[in-house]
Amino acid sequence: MIETIIDGNQAVNDFSDISTIAEAVRKIAKTLSEDRSVIKVYLDGQDVTGQFEVQEDELSNHNRLEVTTGRMDMVALEALESLTDFHAALLKELNQVSEEYRVGDEEKAHQIFAKCLDGLQILMKTTITAANLLRMKATDIVSGENNLEKTTLDINSLLDEMIEAQTQRDVILLADLVEYELIPSMEDWGGYMKCLQDVGSVV
Repeated sequence: MIETIIDGNQAVNDFSDISTIAEAVRKIAKTLSEDRSVIKVYLDGQDVTGQFEVQEDELSNHNRLEVTTGRMDMVALEALESLTDFHAALLKELNQVSEEYRVGDEEKAHQIFAKCLDGLQILMKTTITAANLLRMKATDIVSGENNLEKTTLDINSLLDEMIEAQTQRDVILLADLVEYELIPSMEDWGGYMKCLQDVGSVV
């Protein structure tokens, strides 16, 4: 039988009705109070948090399952805090993308923008995860006249438009889209992060 540790304490769990590590983690999660969630998973001493393929392995193949839990509001706040500098750096890079398109350095602009796209995905997914942890609806997270749901939809639509402009090699349009639409949306995004931090700090 696998040894189970929850927050440093030995735990007794009946896993006779399940077969995989992932199922065991889900079963443990169901025993937690509503304001807590599983934030770290260690398997035989190795951190396998988020490694879902590993967690689909058979429970019987392992000796020790260790789970760390945390208050969901604290997890959300930590995630948002980690995004603050990331968000500022992304805005700076987007401004550079616009400048490079305007001076005609298309190749350099494309390279920076490709990196920005990865950053955008991380920023958006992490913010939405934090909102979910705080049980906040995207429509209730407001910055100026916009809300998180509308801005998310606008950004996804805008990225499609930018990909089309890249295909057409329309660098002037790309510069305009970055400067006048994407950057303002990202500035609003900073407001959404602040809104969530304010909510999380009083939960």
